Amino acid sequence: MTTTRTHLPRSRKTTVHSYSHVIPFVIQREGEEAAPDNLRLTPTGGGRYRLRYADEDPRDRDLRGVLWARCGFGPIDDQEQPPGRPQWRMMHPLRQRGCMQMLRCQICAGPARTPLGWIFLAGPGTVDPNNEPVLTNQPPVCREHVRTAAEPCPHLTIEPVVFLASSAPLYGVNGVAYGVRDGNVQVVERPAGPVPYGHPLVPTVLASQMVRRIGAFRLLSLTELFTELERAARSLCSAARVSRPTDSAVRGAVDGEGTPAASVAASGVGLGGPRMGRRPFLRGTCAVGCAEEQQSSAGVLGLSTLSRGWSNYRWSNPC
Repeated sequence: MTTTRTHLPRSRKTTVHSYSHVIPFVIQREGEEAAPDNLRLTPTGGGRYRLRYADEDPRDRDLRGVLWARCGFGPIDDQEQPPGRPQWRMMHPLRQRGCMQMLRCQICAGPARTPLGWIFLAGPGTVDPNNEPVLTNQPPVCREHVRTAAEPCPHLTIEPVVFLASSAPLYGVNGVAYGVRDGNVQVVERPAGPVPYGHPLVPTVLASQMVRRIGAFRLLSLTELFTELERAARSLCSAARVSRPTDSAVRGAVDGEGTPAASVAASGVGLGGPRMGRRPFLRGTCAVGCAEEQQSSAGVLGLSTLSRGWSNYRWSNPC
C-alpha cells in the first residue's frame, strides 16, 4: 500500500452559511479528515528512534523539529471559508499550530498582539493560574474577537477567565508517542499532559496541538480588560499627537538636518502613531522581547497556506 500526493485544482462554492456564530479559524470542519498513515521509525543509535513520514515534507515539522499529524483541508467558498459544518470540540492541527506559533488570533488569524500584550481565554477550572507552569493550547484572541471567542466555544463561558500576558513562550505539544509493537509502528504511549520540547519522548511524538506557557500575566474580567485596552489606546493616541513632527522637522530631514526621514517612517511615530502592522510569519517574539524563534521557511507554515490549504496538496490512498 502506498501513499501518493496529488495536486488538485482549487474549488470555490458560492455559499450562504446558516451558522448563527462566527466560526473560529482554528476549528476543524466536516470533511477535514486525518490523512492516511504512513509513519516510519528511523533508528538514531543507542536504542533510540525518530518518527517520520515515508514521504515527509519540511512543513510536516514545527519550529522545534516535532512531527505533526496530517489533516485534510476542505475547499474554500466565495467567503474564503471552508464550508463544512464546524466540529466545535476539535481544532484543525495545522491551523492551531500556525496561530499558536505566530501568536495569531484563533478567530480571524490576524495579529493578536495588543498594546498591553496578548489575550488568552480559559473556561472555569480549565487552567489553574496558581499552578506553575500555566499552560494553554488555546491560541490568543485579538481585541475585536474577545467576546466572539467566548460565545460558541463549549469550553468557555460568557465570562471566561482572561489572561493578559506579556510573555507566552512555546512550551511543547499535545500528542501521542509511537513505537514498534508486533512488528508494526503504532501508538505505544498517550501522555496525560503536554510533552515539553526537549523531553526524551519528543523524537517519537506525533503532535496535534501546540502549547504555550503563560509566563507573565494578569487575571482580568472582560470588563476590566476592555477598560485597560481603552486606556492604552487613548495613551497611544496622545503620544502620537505629541510626537507628530512639525513641518520644519520634516523639511530638515529632507535637507539632511534633524531626524532622518527614514527613521521617522520606520518608527511610525508622527505618521499616525506607532506602527502595528503585520509581523513577518518567520518571527515569533514575546512582548518583553524574549526573541523566541527566527526560523527558515523550511520549518514554518504561512497563514495563507493554512487558510487556503497546504499548497493544494491532498494525501490520498489509491488502494
